[in-house]
Amino acid sequence: MNMKPILNYEQIKELKVDEPLIECYAGVVNYYRFLCFHPRNTNYVILLNHCEEPVRFYYHNIIDRFYKDYSQRDIITYRKDYCQRKIGEFNQALAELDGNDDINEKCRQTIIDKTADKNVFKDSRQSKIFLRSNETT
Repeated sequence: MNMKPILNYEQIKELKVDEPLIECYAGVVNYYRFLCFHPRNTNYVILLNHCEEPVRFYYHNIIDRFYKDYSQRDIITYRKDYCQRKIGEFNQALAELDGNDDINEKCRQTIIDKTADKNVFKDSRQSKIFLRSNETT
């Protein structure tokens, strides 16, 4: 990938008005344009999102999360790599669960037993109520 991450505060200072940026976070890509530093607090940067709405970011949140000089290929590669990492994590979790099928079955059976006990209790209460109502008539 040829994307250039923003690595420090000096690189944020070098950004120009209307310079395109992307935020890559948790597999999602958001598009922004640099507007300015916050007029009263230089620890914040104001960016325009894809809807041209101003969004304020703390400058530490921009470092290692925002990129400049990107291409469509870079974005697609980022999203593909993220999905492949997640699929690997899911496959590992499934492999770990395959060894625990016996434990999962015991948990399911316990839940079924408790539910059945509650239903029996409900049925016995309803029959007592029914019997009491018949005694009075």
